[in-house]
Amino acid sequence: MAFAKKEDECGFNGDGTSTYSGVRGITKLLIDGNHAAGNVAAAAGHNTFLTLDNTDLTNLMGTAPAFALPGARWFVSQRGYATAFCRLAATAGGIVNKYVNGVLMPTFSRFPPRR
Repeated sequence: MAFAKKEDECGFNGDGTSTYSGVRGITKLLIDGNHAAGNVAAAAGHNTFLTLDNTDLTNLMGTAPAFALPGARWFVSQRGYATAFCRLAATAGGIVNKYVNGVLMPTFSRFPPRR
């Protein structure tokens, strides 16, 4: 569990220092100015899980290259999954379950969460 936690910290928040074993995480890469294609802003005022809407999420999905879609996942905390994804899905008929590699998983807009 400790290894997985450290791996997540490095992969998402790593700043390239020894604290993160030299890893630069996705959140740092998206704001460094060199990786702008994956940097999609939500609408003005949509800065919490409770204010994100379907347009914000589909705009993000629209920037993913087609070759990446088969392995695409939503990386989201339990809180984000519940307060954004489940909230939005509830207004559109709920979370859809489908088999992913033989395991029944909840999905949002076809992609399973990676929690």
